[in-house]
Amino acid sequence: MIARLWSARATPQDWPAYEKHFIDHVVPELRTQKGYVASNLLQREDSGEIAITVLTFWRSLESIDAFAGRDRESAVVSPSVTAFLSSYDKRVQHFDLAFADTPFDLTF
Repeated sequence: MIARLWSARATPQDWPAYEKHFIDHVVPELRTQKGYVASNLLQREDSGEIAITVLTFWRSLESIDAFAGRDRESAVVSPSVTAFLSSYDKRVQHFDLAFADTPFDLTF
């Protein structure tokens, strides 16, 4: 299993719009991708901004290639989303999953 890591930053005012977009649009789109397993959206306050980390899990690099295209380390960011972000990584990182504890659901 491959973990795909991407980071961005938003103002506290724009964070709710990004969070809603991720839940309402990004996750449903990811769920249509063959090889997609799961995603996590992390946030924390940092120096007056919201630091955002998106962690997605995929069955293989080939499934990531089908999603991201020829340059698998290029971030897939909709132009409409950049309005919610003060900065974002143009590149992602991939990691082999070495260990995972029991999956959990913290839907609030």
